[in-house]
Amino acid sequence: MFGLKSGFWSPGYFLYEPKTAWTEVQDWARENTPRETMFITPPHIFMHYIPDWRTFSERGTLATLVEIFEFPHPGYLSYWQERFEAIAPGAIERFNGNYFDTFKFTREEYYSLSSQDYLLAAQKYGCRYLVVEKPHLQPFPVVYQNEGFVVYDLQGLN
Repeated sequence: MFGLKSGFWSPGYFLYEPKTAWTEVQDWARENTPRETMFITPPHIFMHYIPDWRTFSERGTLATLVEIFEFPHPGYLSYWQERFEAIAPGAIERFNGNYFDTFKFTREEYYSLSSQDYLLAAQKYGCRYLVVEKPHLQPFPVVYQNEGFVVYDLQGLN
């Protein structure tokens, strides 16, 4: 009963993406940016029925938490750790084996970054856009926003 009421478990067949602020920001990215565009996105957003950034945006992102469950080969771990550390510094050291704490720590560290930290990561890894949840606003040019998210253009600022 808890799974159904909470939305954690929603069995059924779904032909189309769920319409949420998160999927809408992904749709904007897909429809308004070249396929090779890189984003810095909240690395903690995915869950049952909540798609990873790449699902509907069809665009790259610097690093996400979901990748920890899907390492394609052993050499990928160090590559992922470096990028993840750039956007969630200290989160990995806080991981304690608790699934929900992992999301909490990642979210806290992502939003602990300063504007300058986001710019440095964008410059180092070739990311053009920054996506944040409201109300974690930044002083960059806004190119898209909806009720839950803001997309900033970091081009030329770093």
